[in-house]
Amino acid sequence: MSGVAKGPLIGTIIKPSVGLTPAKTAAQVKPLSDAGTDFIKDDELMGNSPQSPFDERVEAVVRVIKIMLMLMLMLMLMLMLMLNGQVSACCLPSI
Repeated sequence: MSGVAKGPLIGTIIKPSVGLTPAKTAAQVKPLSDAGTDFIKDDELMGNSPQSPFDERVEAVVRVIKIMLMLMLMLMLMLMLMLNGQVSACCLPSI
């Protein structure tokens, strides 16, 4: 269900209840996801506060996740095309 075949699941809880706005909450998601966190949980004690409305938090976090997924999918597609000989490595920037 999680997509993790071996090893432990690594997760964390973001606590908007400490005063994080939806934008600051979303800003916490990117580095955690980049670091390989398997799941990120919203603070269950906080529903819909004035400084961080639930709907706005969800929208901000989903925006970050969608961008990261699109970048990963583009990279996977490029690698698949290279492996199938449809794209030459000369088209890629050198490292």
